[in-house]
Order: sequence, then C-alpha cells, then structure tokens
Amino acid sequence: MATLSDVARHAGVSESSVSRILNGQRKANRPSSQRQVQRVLAIAQELGYQPNLAARAMRSGRTHQIGVLFPELSNPASGQTVEAIERALLQTGNRLMLGLTERSTDRAKEYLQGFGAGMVDGIINLDPVISQEWLESQCSTVPVITYNRLDGKSPAVMDHPAGMRMAFEHLVELGHRRIGHLAGPDSDMGALSRLNGFLSCCLSMAQQTPYEPVVYGDWSMESGERVAPEVIKRGLTGMVCGNDLMAIGLMRGLRAHGKRIPQDCSIVGVDNALLSQAGNPPMTTLQQALDEIAQRTVDALMARIEGRDDLPVLAFPPTLIVRQSTMAIG
Repeated sequence: MATLSDVARHAGVSESSVSRILNGQRKANRPSSQRQVQRVLAIAQELGYQPNLAARAMRSGRTHQIGVLFPELSNPASGQTVEAIERALLQTGNRLMLGLTERSTDRAKEYLQGFGAGMVDGIINLDPVISQEWLESQCSTVPVITYNRLDGKSPAVMDHPAGMRMAFEHLVELGHRRIGHLAGPDSDMGALSRLNGFLSCCLSMAQQTPYEPVVYGDWSMESGERVAPEVIKRGLTGMVCGNDLMAIGLMRGLRAHGKRIPQDCSIVGVDNALLSQAGNPPMTTLQQALDEIAQRTVDALMARIEGRDDLPVLAFPPTLIVRQSTMAIG
C-alpha cells in the first residue's frame, strides 16, 4: 500500500505539502500551485494511496464516520433509504458505519457502546422501535438524530397526508368509490399519519353507502396476503396500502381468491421499492423524497456535530408513480 512518503517522492515535493493538499488545506491561488495540487492528487490516485484514518482522527478530533442504526435487511425500501443516506454523507466527506439492530434495543446498545467510544462523530437512527430519548440516554458522547420520525425531533419527514391524498384522488379519478386502506400497525407513528391522511380523504367524499375502509397489517408481505379475504368481503375496488410489501402481499392474496389486478381491484403502494417495479403487474406507488430527506437529515447532524443551531423540521411530499396496478373501474 502506498504511503504519504511514496506520494511525496513521486511528486517531488515534501510530505507536509502532500499532507496539506490531500487534506484540502493547500490553496491553489496561482496557476503553478494549481498544477502542483492536481499533480499530487493524480499521483495519489495512481499509486492507490489511502489515508490513515486513525491518524487523521487523532489530529483533527474527527473520525469522519457516521454510525447508522438499521433495523432490517429484508425490506428493500430500508436498503434504498440507507443508500440515500450514504450518498448524502459522501457529499460531506463522511463515511457510513452500519449497525444492524433487528429492532432490538439490546443489539442497538451493543453498537452504541462502540459508536460512543470514538468510532463515529454522530449517529442516525432508522430503527422505529428506538426513541430519540432512549438514544440520548444511552449515548451522550456524540450527537444523535432519528430519521424521518413524526415526533417533531427529526429534521425531515415524509408528508404522509399529501401522499395519501395523491393516491386517493388518483383512484377517485379512475371512478373508484369503495376505496380502502391497508394500514400498518397502530403503534407506528408513520402508519398513523398515513391512516389519518387517508381518513381525511374519505370524509371529503360523500358516500351513498357507508362501508368500513380500513384493514390492518404489520408492514410485511404476509400480512397483506392475510387481509385479502376481508378486502373481497367488503367489496373494495381500490386499495391504498401503507407500503409496497403489504401491497404485493395483498395482490398475491387477491389472485389466490380468483381476483384480477387491476380489473377487480386497483392497488397503490408506498416506497417504489424494486419489487413494485418488477411485480405482475408493475405497481402504482408513492416514491418518497429519499435524497431530499436524507440530505436534510445529514445536514442537521453535521450542524449538531459542529455546534451550530438545529435545523427546523421540513416535510417533503412524495411523488405518485402510475403503473399498471390501477385502472378505471369498469
């Protein structure tokens, strides 16, 4: 592995000059300086030079690593969220260190012991069972932020009511009047926000024949499949599901009972996970503003790390992506 000395020797400059250039401390105000900076950077890349992160951390007091508590690997939407966070971190010169909690505070505590012992500069929490208060009580040595949580403490959230309105109005425009909602668990703030947004849409549309529009799942594909008989029993012709996994399960359950998608029931999901694009048929879904929410979250964490004021909370509406799982009612 190439060292700082190797880069200096090939570039014909001192090690201190190379160090300043690679750390962004060398200003290229003159053409000659600019050429030298470009030459050193090119040689470092050619030699495959990698900085000693431990030494850099000792000098600067920063590791430039951010811990991310991540609940599960099975949900494709969670993976897309982590990718968006990593993109935002890389733009700020930071790297991601992942901790898989499996929705367990015991597992999270194990990671926090390492994170809080100088491994990272800050922590972003994606695990819905872990509260901001618990995080702060367990890890007081580094700043922590919870991602996309509707408790007033996350700097960026998805505008769930706006998304439910987009999906609901899409189905109404297609002629549907018996529209249902497959909700997530009522202990989840995101699920409750989606549910309240959906019910507000129902109240805005006068119904000639009252019906019960809400069935409940647990975010899993299996729970969507389980509620299919109840959706059929209630005569619901359009369904807005809390996430793509439950929507895919519902589609599978309806087909098992002889129903066609979308001819007999139109389905809308949330997340625009890869499974929704590859489904049969490809699913109409709500795409969360992942990059915008991730960037805002990272910016807020950087502000805390650097001792600046907290950023105000912003809500980002999703985008409705129309595919073949919805159609006009016959």
